[in-house]
Amino acid sequence: LSKSTNPTFRVHVFEERSAFDMPKKFSFWIAGHRGFPKEASHEKNFIRLVDEGTGAELAKAFPPRHDIANLVTWDLSETKAKRGYLELVDGDSGTAYAWLAVGGFPPQVVAVPELNGLANDKRIRAAAELAGIWETHEDASAAIKNYSSPAFPDLAKRLNALPHREAYAAETRVALARLCMMSLFMPQEVPELARDPDLAATVFNVLEDNNEHSNLASAFKTLPSRPQIKLASALATSLDSAKLLLKFAAPSVLADPLVSGKLNALDDPDITKQLKAATASQPPQNEALNKLIAQRLKSFDPAKANPARGQDSFMRNCSVCHRIGVKGNLVGPQLDGIGARGAERLIEDIMDPNRAVDPAFRLHFLKLKSGGLMTGLLRRAQDDELVFADTAGKEHSVKKADVAEEQVSPFSLMPSGFGELLPEQELHDLMAFLLERKS
Repeated sequence: LSKSTNPTFRVHVFEERSAFDMPKKFSFWIAGHRGFPKEASHEKNFIRLVDEGTGAELAKAFPPRHDIANLVTWDLSETKAKRGYLELVDGDSGTAYAWLAVGGFPPQVVAVPELNGLANDKRIRAAAELAGIWETHEDASAAIKNYSSPAFPDLAKRLNALPHREAYAAETRVALARLCMMSLFMPQEVPELARDPDLAATVFNVLEDNNEHSNLASAFKTLPSRPQIKLASALATSLDSAKLLLKFAAPSVLADPLVSGKLNALDDPDITKQLKAATASQPPQNEALNKLIAQRLKSFDPAKANPARGQDSFMRNCSVCHRIGVKGNLVGPQLDGIGARGAERLIEDIMDPNRAVDPAFRLHFLKLKSGGLMTGLLRRAQDDELVFADTAGKEHSVKKADVAEEQVSPFSLMPSGFGELLPEQELHDLMAFLLERKS
């Protein structure tokens, strides 16, 4: 139970008093403050035990004036009261150092409300972020004088054992995935994939893999094509994970422009050689794609397409990067007036985004001095940093001094194969909606 200060506050937490039989001893933990540290402490914030029958105060405790909870034990063996209730009072109207929190009652005489799903999700996320803190140690007698270890290993262990981690909210999944990979040599892009509900369970499996990486091998055998390419794109950003990618991914996945572009950008002779050998027998992608584009264009009938459904598809699939009017984000090009391009050019833009890429929207590959690889769309350069946007529209910054080499690829940030992923009717509905945007 806790209370934070509101400038107009002086309330009891319990609107209905929850009385309980008086135990001989009563313990709990309390944390919080009683005014600014350099000022004299006040008695506005407190917890007290009250006799249900007479209203008399039986015991009282104040917060310890710091964030670490203290254990309080009341000896009630001499009291004549049979039943009592607790009052938790916040009477400090200050803007800081004005809160208290209590909990951990043995015996549990006070029923603490169960957390709802959102509150529990936030608590799990906060715990994962806390467990992800590393602390540095110094040992003059050791061969390595400085080394790091998790600050809260027991908490990390408990969180990694949580069932159904893929069922939490997106940001919580990412926090748990980052925690899961703390001891692995995986690029940071892998836990970020946990945001995708279709990939979340796979991400946790891959991050818990054994030395033979059987879960990663299974993922490249069982996932549909697009999720495979997303996973491959994340693995292609470091030398160690790129070697695993070349070992387990199918040639068709390695031949994807974004995946192969990242692998080549690592500028490692062995990886480049292996990639070339693995994809040598792959048919030219454009040949098959041209046939599919022609087929989808031929079957497109504006009279049978539904622009309203197309707008829904745009909001689900495109608005994370594109904006029409005031709806969507400005990562990729603004799409007002896109309908003037006509059906043929529009379907090419959707199904083959790498065919004619505006230089302002080409993907950048940054080889970092640390050995990693960062990819994204250059948004701006500011002071000593470069700011890039990823495919989810999220911005990432990197110090210019940390960049060993920058390459501008011929590829778009928009994932290739998006048009193939959409069912034919949904593609036609999306086209109908976009073709109506003439200005």
